[in-house]
Amino acid sequence: IICVSNNSNIAIENTDIVHHHVPSIYVDKASSAKMYFCNFTSNPNALLAQDYSALNLFSSMFTGHTHGFVYLVNGFVTLNNCTFIDNTNQDRGAVVYAKSGTDVKVFISNCTFENNRCFGLGCSGGAIYITGPDASSATALYVFNSTFLKNLALIQGGAIFAYVLKDVALD
Repeated sequence: IICVSNNSNIAIENTDIVHHHVPSIYVDKASSAKMYFCNFTSNPNALLAQDYSALNLFSSMFTGHTHGFVYLVNGFVTLNNCTFIDNTNQDRGAVVYAKSGTDVKVFISNCTFENNRCFGLGCSGGAIYITGPDASSATALYVFNSTFLKNLALIQGGAIFAYVLKDVALD
């Protein structure tokens, strides 16, 4: 639906995005998207950010996604006061799938993750999957004052799978 690229920025407020079959928001090349008070329902591949771009999601609800919600490659995501319920993925991380060539940062605060599932063969990270290429990368995960309920992964990390990170903080 929306593509933000080449050092561009967008803010989206009070919006419902329902049943789209392509990434709803695609952010790349050092751009950013900020979303406030939005509802995303049943969107496969809802958000994609790469090439040092940023997704900032505030006070929003995300339910029923079938191929993960946020896919992040060398970028940054902030989730604040958001709720993620009944999202699934067959690969990794039903809510956040973050992989890094050099730099991924995921900041989560005051969020609820409930009944998110990763169920494919070799699937890890029921709600969140984050990995860096090696210990020298800047890949980091910060989770504060958040709740994880009944999340499930077939192999490892029912709520969170984190591997080869420079920094992790869970509170």
